[in-house]
Amino acid sequence: MRIKTQAPDPSRGTGKRILCDGDSLTAGLLGNWCAKFEPYAKRLGQLLNTRVDHVGLSGWDTQQMVDALDSPSSEDVKRVRWEPAGLRLALQRAKDDNDPYDVVIIMAGTNNLTTMPTSNNVANLVKLHTCAADFGAKVISVAVPRHRELLSEPDRSMLDFKRRWEEVNQQLEAAVKAEQEQGVDVVFVDVHSRALARAGPDASVLFSSDGLHFSAMAPAPSQTPSATWAARWPSGSEHRPTWAGQDSKEEDLSG
Repeated sequence: MRIKTQAPDPSRGTGKRILCDGDSLTAGLLGNWCAKFEPYAKRLGQLLNTRVDHVGLSGWDTQQMVDALDSPSSEDVKRVRWEPAGLRLALQRAKDDNDPYDVVIIMAGTNNLTTMPTSNNVANLVKLHTCAADFGAKVISVAVPRHRELLSEPDRSMLDFKRRWEEVNQQLEAAVKAEQEQGVDVVFVDVHSRALARAGPDASVLFSSDGLHFSAMAPAPSQTPSATWAARWPSGSEHRPTWAGQDSKEEDLSG
């Protein structure tokens, strides 16, 4: 499965194409104990009035994503089969079809946050950035989102997770700066923290019961946390794509 979301009005579309690549957070999984999805790619396509595809390999870590760069088909832990699953193959096929991706959004690293050395995790993410940049795409490197328990002072069981979460984002931001100095067209954006800050004391409702994935938010079906921070991504005109146009305004979905 590779879901494509067309611009709502093709006659006003930008003609640009975005690929969102990552794990279950990109897939829009609404919790570990279900198989329901609300990908942020869908809302992003509507807000920017452009075409957005996504590949969200639930349960996969960054090493698996690097190892599968050329994979034509892979099944994730939710038994969803993605075709193509590999980032490089998806980019190559789009290029071969004369319809290349202009922007690639990469959000991954959660699934091996505490099981892989942070430096290895970041190195894998940089490999994904490089892969996308090699095809001429602008790269958006999204910070690893936080866990709900980190909204307040975590208990001892979460201290290692907190340390690793802070460490991976600090190293990832530094790595992106180094890439920029080498001429790579990549930016680092912490969209999740921005959305949580805007939610204020109600931030916990953005999470599902597992504390990691985003929950569905009533009343509008499209108002999932994934869609919420897609609407706010990236806040500030200095990060908004220049091709988004004047119709691509931020929407306040906080209710």
